Amino acid sequence: MRFTQPGDDQPRYFNISRASVSVDQNRIAIDASVRLPRDLGRQLTISATQVLNVPAEERIWDVSIEADDIHLPGWSNMPPGDERFRSGTGDFNLSLAFADG
Repeated sequence: MRFTQPGDDQPRYFNISRASVSVDQNRIAIDASVRLPRDLGRQLTISATQVLNVPAEERIWDVSIEADDIHLPGWSNMPPGDERFRSGTGDFNLSLAFADG
């Protein structure tokens, strides 16, 4: 996948190294591993699940995003502008749920 922001000299390439979708009568599950561009880090893992055995108006997506060894200067410079970090690496874990679009 190619991603270009205003002000970028060249696009960033994200390689989806693994993706799977499973659907049964109870749930939809999506899992993906994304290799990051070198300036952003190593890898990002995304999981999303929606339970189907509840009424449609009560369905939510549970999403989890994990990243290990991300390069903080690259992430803090998205969108382009003043860099907030000059160096450093870190791990990132985010869990969220959303409904109604």
